[in-house]
Amino acid sequence: MEQQAKPATLVLDQAIAWALEKSPVLGASRSRADAATASRSQAGALPNPELSIEAENIYGDGPYDGTDAAEITYGVEQLVELPGKRGNRIRMAESENARVHFERDAAQLDLIRDITIAYAELAAAQQERFIIEKESTLAAEVRDSVAARVTAGKEPPIQKNKAEIELSASEIALDRANRTADAKKHALVALMGGDIGDFTVQADSLPVLAEPEPLENYRSRLVRTPDAKSLEADVTQAQSAL
Repeated sequence: MEQQAKPATLVLDQAIAWALEKSPVLGASRSRADAATASRSQAGALPNPELSIEAENIYGDGPYDGTDAAEITYGVEQLVELPGKRGNRIRMAESENARVHFERDAAQLDLIRDITIAYAELAAAQQERFIIEKESTLAAEVRDSVAARVTAGKEPPIQKNKAEIELSASEIALDRANRTADAKKHALVALMGGDIGDFTVQADSLPVLAEPEPLENYRSRLVRTPDAKSLEADVTQAQSAL
């Protein structure tokens, strides 16, 4: 019988790197950022001139038959913008470009957070399954031992029934633990943007827990977050549009 391959171990940094490369959510954010960059370049261009051509006295009756008596007028139109309009249009496009890029950065940070949470939940589910597997194995050994003692007349039959109930309960718990671990794995794989085959996670690759910093430290960082920067870009864009 061919031996089954051992699942690969996926550490947290690998999961995050895979998600940043393959996630469809980030792919859409990058596409919007590229489009906003192109719109910024277009906003700085002057309006295109328009060429017009008019033809009269052609394909009529009598002397106007054909094109010999044709009168053709050529014209060129160029929109002259009011002072400040082009500058404000550029500022609007720059603000939109900045907002979309900050939203992309926020989506990336959100994905890293979600991957870390999903990874931790899968690690916990795997550890719980491991413990229940051990309990189920022990319950099976106890059932076999009790059954042998009952057969030998050293234990009453009711003890065997109790052992069977304990084993059945442990098997139900193991089935539930397997389904939970599978669900957590599917959730992590979905966030990563694609199936990477069978794997297990390593709990010690998670960040080390530390004491929270003073609240003021977090408050001072809020203005530098992508979400706050995105709101600032929204305000600048609205002012330029006005």
